[in-house]
Amino acid sequence: MAGVELTLSLPDLDRLGAQLMSIDSVIPDALPGLSVLVESQTRRRIADEKESPDGEPWAAWSPAYAKTRRGGQSLLIGRGDFLDSIAGDVIGNDTISVGSDKVQAALMQFGGDDSMVPGPAAVPARPYLGLSDANLDEVSDFLSLVITEHVND
Repeated sequence: MAGVELTLSLPDLDRLGAQLMSIDSVIPDALPGLSVLVESQTRRRIADEKESPDGEPWAAWSPAYAKTRRGGQSLLIGRGDFLDSIAGDVIGNDTISVGSDKVQAALMQFGGDDSMVPGPAAVPARPYLGLSDANLDEVSDFLSLVITEHVND
């Protein structure tokens, strides 16, 4: 599969350590919702926020490229195909994956130069995968809710 994805393994989310330690038995039930949440965060970053998870605004289009764009198009959104390709999935007992199967996904995430593909491809990186501090807060709130519901069952 071409493209790029962000894979989150719950033990990697150290910031949420105390919560994660208390939900071992809840993890299988939490993963589908967590996948939907992180997918939604990624889509929001592309459609609205236009900045990396670290809060860095994406580089603007070059003047020459900007002349080729039509109304309704913005950074990383032309016809909407790329945004529509963002998908989340549960891929293990403690792992979710969010990414795109589009060929240009890695180029958008990491940037590129003319040596990577035929034709001009000098594209600045516009990271869209990852978790911002606000995203982590949302994940923490979601996990707190799942834990509370599990304890009350």
